[in-house]
Amino acid sequence: MTSDAKAPPMQRFKRYSMKTKLGLIFAFSFTFGAFIEAFAIKTGLYKTVVANKASRRYELDEFVLKFRRDVQSWTEEDMRRAGIAVPAKDHALSKV
Repeated sequence: MTSDAKAPPMQRFKRYSMKTKLGLIFAFSFTFGAFIEAFAIKTGLYKTVVANKASRRYELDEFVLKFRRDVQSWTEEDMRRAGIAVPAKDHALSKV
């Protein structure tokens, strides 16, 4: 091709230095992300996503606490079956 202006965009992009390519990719990604975030805030989608995230986090915390209590009770049950003295309860889990 005789003129760089007539070359397809990808061929022109491939000719740029690595520093220029990274700068262009960063600028495009930042602009696109800012546009998506502004759209989410304007439509109220952002609040919904944050609320759902908090809800999932709370459910996961509840699951982890229940699982820890179950593991502790299973361990104590196994110790009783084996005839080993069961240690005192762990205060961190029993208070919750």
